[in-house]
Amino acid sequence: MSASLLGAASFLTLEADGYIRATVDVELRSPNATPATLQLHWAKTVKALDERRAWKTIVPPGRSRHSVYVPADLNALRIELGERPLNILVHEVTLRSRFGVVLAQWNARASFRGWKPSPEVSRFALTPDGLELETTGGEPRISIEGLTEVQPRRLKSNIGLAAVIGLLLGFAHAWLTASLVSPEAGLPAGVAPPTPLATLGSVILFVASTALSATAGYLVYERLLRPPRIGPDTGVGQHDLFLVDSRGRRLSEVPGDVAIVLDPFTGYRNAPRQATSRVTTDENGFRGGIPAGDRPLAMVVGGSAAFGFGLESDKDTFVSVLNRLQSGYRVVNTAVTAFLSGQELGLMVHKLDDFHPKLYIVFDGWNDLFFTQSFPNLHLHDFGFNWPIWGDIENRLHAQYLAQAPVAQAPTIPLLASPPRGEAENLEGAIAAYIDNLGRMKAFADARGARLVVIFQPELLSKRTPTDGEVSLRKEFLDWAARPRVNFDAPRFSADYRMMIVAAARACDALGVPHLDLNSDARFQQNPEELFIDHVHFNARAHRQVAEILREQLERGAPSP
Repeated sequence: MSASLLGAASFLTLEADGYIRATVDVELRSPNATPATLQLHWAKTVKALDERRAWKTIVPPGRSRHSVYVPADLNALRIELGERPLNILVHEVTLRSRFGVVLAQWNARASFRGWKPSPEVSRFALTPDGLELETTGGEPRISIEGLTEVQPRRLKSNIGLAAVIGLLLGFAHAWLTASLVSPEAGLPAGVAPPTPLATLGSVILFVASTALSATAGYLVYERLLRPPRIGPDTGVGQHDLFLVDSRGRRLSEVPGDVAIVLDPFTGYRNAPRQATSRVTTDENGFRGGIPAGDRPLAMVVGGSAAFGFGLESDKDTFVSVLNRLQSGYRVVNTAVTAFLSGQELGLMVHKLDDFHPKLYIVFDGWNDLFFTQSFPNLHLHDFGFNWPIWGDIENRLHAQYLAQAPVAQAPTIPLLASPPRGEAENLEGAIAAYIDNLGRMKAFADARGARLVVIFQPELLSKRTPTDGEVSLRKEFLDWAARPRVNFDAPRFSADYRMMIVAAARACDALGVPHLDLNSDARFQQNPEELFIDHVHFNARAHRQVAEILREQLERGAPSP
């Protein structure tokens, strides 16, 4: 009986976890190969692949493995392979349970049966080492559907594993129970009854083994069964967002590796107490935490570039490097991916002020213009705030409502969408909102006895000496922007961004705010080394360069505390 109950409980625990691990083993073999992007889509149907957000990672030259947790009820997979001509060898694609049981596997031995290429894949050939692919640019991808064997195999593996766990724990429970049976019952002739000390020893053994079993069960659950707080397990520092509630419970179907929680003042913010080999946040959601000591605090606000998107470690961010280069401040990384200036202002007022910082370092600019240009139907008063992410949350709530409503319901109020605006009106609105928010930041910092420094973040198109890898990244960005469904004028945007920086710099001069445009700084603009990992995010070398520039800027533009 005990074995049956324990086995059933183990099975329910195993089934409660709805994730499996997808692993792609690839080799980037193009001549003079530079890092390429790889995206993995999953859904219940092939048609739904276009409707689901993909997990994206960066594939370095040579062979590498990339893993991500995906929902177990998937029925279709798609792998997208960058946007420029590539030669890639896919050694293996595997779906495994948390305990490593293979649920589906495709490699040279399995002939990659069922996988189909898109027209952009010019070569699709099975070799002794795997599936060789050559692409011509565009949107090359390979996909497979009908993964009906995954769920039954997962079910069988969970039943078997639960049976083994139940039997082991059941036998242990029966043996320990038998050791506590009354000494007068069933003793063989000539065998003396156990002494009180022996009985006490059996009780202690029972309690200790129960505690150890509970501890072992908890560790197994935490390490192997619990849906990961930080989803993908990759060899690069890709940082995709996923939403959790205030208790840490997952609200996003798509795993990511940086969790965010809803916030009443900024829409969302970094979830606290995250820990992986690449990203940690403290109890406040600050990356890397607050350095120890009694020096004044300097808070860095910004988006993903300031957060350190793409880096392998907290120690690689310019904030961490800056703490090692200077001793005047304890610099704290409070940046949040995809934040705009209005959210940074809200974070300063409603969160960071609690720590009484003496300096605010604003590292931003690009997001304020990008999101405005990418989503032209925002309300004018919504400039400076990342409404697209909030809109995704609204869409999920609406979909849940429709699923529960007995019949379709007509809107109860008129549609709130703004009428389309012209490019000039969008540009003027974005620049005005950004400058207004910088002015509010300055006023708040002055009122609280703090200094303010503004750094306009760099973008790849401003670099005059790009490496071969950066030239490829530029082409990828321009090709992406030229897609019909994207329709984003990248060269025009770059010119508009420079226009916005000029206007913001004049406003900073009028306000008496020290500022620096990294796009025109020779150490970025004319640097012969590779600095960028995509159009607007940069590598550890560039973060070190930013830290050096900031140290000099603080010495010149912000007085010592």
